[in-house]
Amino acid sequence: MRLRRVVQPVAVARALGLALLALGACTTEAPASGPEPPGPEAARPQAARPAAAPEAPATPPAPSAGPESPQAAAGLVLAYYGAIAEQDYRRAYGMWGPTGPPGQSFEAFESGFDQAAEVRAFVDAPGNPERSAGATTVVVPVNVTARASDGTEQRFEGDHTLRRVGDVAGAQPWQLRWHIARAHLREIR
Repeated sequence: MRLRRVVQPVAVARALGLALLALGACTTEAPASGPEPPGPEAARPQAARPAAAPEAPATPPAPSAGPESPQAAAGLVLAYYGAIAEQDYRRAYGMWGPTGPPGQSFEAFESGFDQAAEVRAFVDAPGNPERSAGATTVVVPVNVTARASDGTEQRFEGDHTLRRVGDVAGAQPWQLRWHIARAHLREIR
């Protein structure tokens, strides 16, 4: 059952396919210092400025879903793809934590979107949270369709693992919010 659906037909004119494949096996444990990624407001689905009328609006998290809920984690995944569709790559990069995806500079992340013209992301219901060693992780299934500026369409399926720590002594503010810890996407042919 699809929990949320966001359609982002935006003239992005950058390459989504390469960037998604590059992120496909990323994992990260960001260092304990550095700039903070977007706050809780980034977990809300962002309205894109569509080039064409959207098929369906994004569904906001349920009113009872707090910032620590799996629904808030799913909202961050929607915000991530919304930022990509809006060409706000700095915001999308920051959703991984202060150093972005592991082993990838911001410039490499941004250049991975050189040919994308349209992005549609469908987020399924998040899995049950798993807690250990003061941290919580949740897996959010996602399907992404990207259309390149030459009209070529690519489809991906997989998931994003999001992580946040509880009130642990010494935790950095960004660690207390959901952030992407891993992305596993594969192209569907």
